[in-house]
Amino acid sequence: MPTVGLEYTAKHKSAITKKGTVQVYDRFSFPLSGDMLFNKNVHYQFRFDNIVFNRDIDDHLFELDLPKSVILTRWDMSSADVSEAEMRAQASFDCRLPSKFPPGFAHERTVRVDGPIPAFTLVYRRGPQFVLVSMVKDTGLRPASEEIGIPVDVGDLHGRLLISPTLSSYTFAKNGTMVILTSNLPFDEILTIAASISF
Repeated sequence: MPTVGLEYTAKHKSAITKKGTVQVYDRFSFPLSGDMLFNKNVHYQFRFDNIVFNRDIDDHLFELDLPKSVILTRWDMSSADVSEAEMRAQASFDCRLPSKFPPGFAHERTVRVDGPIPAFTLVYRRGPQFVLVSMVKDTGLRPASEEIGIPVDVGDLHGRLLISPTLSSYTFAKNGTMVILTSNLPFDEILTIAASISF
């Protein structure tokens, strides 16, 4: 595939990534490989060895045989909106919301998980871009994103950043609440949003 090579170096010492390179498939503006250096000399690389675009996908590819120990929750992002007052009344944890978003983002809805454990996702959108802010009581169980992500501190938050070309997340726990931010924004913008959550 014909790619465009990009190389960058941070202009500011406070930047999360100091430098990096990326090979982008120009037709879809899709990063095929990359190499990044984060703070604390954390080195991150990714590469697609094989990828097919605009292909029909069979439903069975999304079926998983999960171990019995897995806790499965179901989220319906089109379900009825829950008000902030209802969310705070139902939650068994401290609900803290971001105060800063890139211009143009608006809160679309708040969704409660379908299950006995109170957990909520706030959906924010700006055209095709979205930010999902999920909150649940920190019970000590760690999501996969907190085990395999890159350790990144944002102010007094100690979390894990999970990067992919189309969707990234930042997971942290603070004062008994676990928060997962998931978005198709660049990861530095996700971290800026996380920094605006005050505990």
